[in-house]
Amino acid sequence: MINIKSIVDEIPSIKKMKDEIKGMKLLGFLGGEDVKRQIREAENNLNKFISQIELFNERFSDKGWIVYDKLSSTLIEEVNKVYDENGEEMAEKVLITYYSSKVEESLFFFEE
Repeated sequence: MINIKSIVDEIPSIKKMKDEIKGMKLLGFLGGEDVKRQIREAENNLNKFISQIELFNERFSDKGWIVYDKLSSTLIEEVNKVYDENGEEMAEKVLITYYSSKVEESLFFFEE
């Protein structure tokens, strides 16, 4: 079984955001309440994003789909929403459609 938490911890952009938030927290006391609020908001947004990634990976990793650093956060959220509303098959169709268009774009690029 794949350890979903360790996969998320290895995503470079997630590591970077966590490090940036840590740095902001260290300096946050200098900025007053508005800065502290912004730091909390950034941390909440990151935690929501991580939850979306973990949910996606739990649902789709056994089928060969896994979140990687360049995968669109919008796509991850959309696929999770479609899964909740219409089931696994429809959510996987969203992924297939997305990647089919990416393959077509790549092929077009190589033809030129």
